[in-house]
Amino acid sequence: GRQWATRRMAEGLYKTAGRLRDRGLPPLTLWDVSKKGGGKVSHHSSHRNGVDADLRLYGSPKQNAELIVAAVDSMPVRQFYLNASRIREVCPHIRRDHPSHARRLCGYHGSGALLREWKGHTEHIHVRID
Repeated sequence: GRQWATRRMAEGLYKTAGRLRDRGLPPLTLWDVSKKGGGKVSHHSSHRNGVDADLRLYGSPKQNAELIVAAVDSMPVRQFYLNASRIREVCPHIRRDHPSHARRLCGYHGSGALLREWKGHTEHIHVRID
């Protein structure tokens, strides 16, 4: 099992799933979280203590923007990691549909954003909480 999370992460994921459901989006799909008791999870340098989770992305940038906003509204996100091209796809939707979240998530002129570029994160978004 790679589906263990801290209580704070589990509650945040549950709230995120509820917000997505309330917005009429498909169910939240979890990929890797952590192993119970910690330890190395294959293909990850993190995911060792229950505060990191991989969430499967949806098919459209607008839906992915909603996923990101639902997550940041549901838990104390320290950082999101996502492929650069995906960030460029979601930020216009966040700026247009959720302007109060735009600076925090997408930054201002490329700095100070919770959304950070990480190679290989094209099918999922990595979320890390405090």
